Amino acid sequence: MSDLLSLIETLQSNYVREFEAAYYQQLDLNEAVFPEIAVEMSGGTYKKLFVIDLVARNGAKQAAVEILPTTKAYDGGIATNYRSISFVIGQATWDNISITLEPAKNNLVGFEAWFDKWMDLDGKRREEGSPTSNIIHSVSFHEDQMEIDFGTTSTAAFVELVDLFSKNGIEKVRIESTRKRPQ
Repeated sequence: MSDLLSLIETLQSNYVREFEAAYYQQLDLNEAVFPEIAVEMSGGTYKKLFVIDLVARNGAKQAAVEILPTTKAYDGGIATNYRSISFVIGQATWDNISITLEPAKNNLVGFEAWFDKWMDLDGKRREEGSPTSNIIHSVSFHEDQMEIDFGTTSTAAFVELVDLFSKNGIEKVRIESTRKRPQ
């Protein structure tokens, strides 16, 4: 297995483990907890879609709960090649990946279909009784970067995105988190 895939699997499993722990902790504190609720919002998210990690309810009161990973969820610090693309990966966490592409691309062919599949508004991958839905939580674009909250998706979402990069002629990818690692 490549260094890149090993790192991605570590990031994903660390984040999902913390997500599930937070879900069960919120269940102990609230009457009901609803995981991964998609909402439409104005602002900079792609297609104006954003998935709230958890919505907790007590009586008539509801509150959004965003999970901020601990230092254990961060990893990185490698340079490697995968599928003819050069990757440099700084400290990152699965729910806050900033991606810079070279050459820069404003429109990646196939991106919309990738997004629709992994946002999964129809809930095709959701398993009854599971606190996770295997979906991305958001994508936003900023000048020469895209930011992705991979949410509870499997690593297949990342691999499929890398395939899109390759098909679109991307030669170099830099990955890091815009959020600083907690101390």
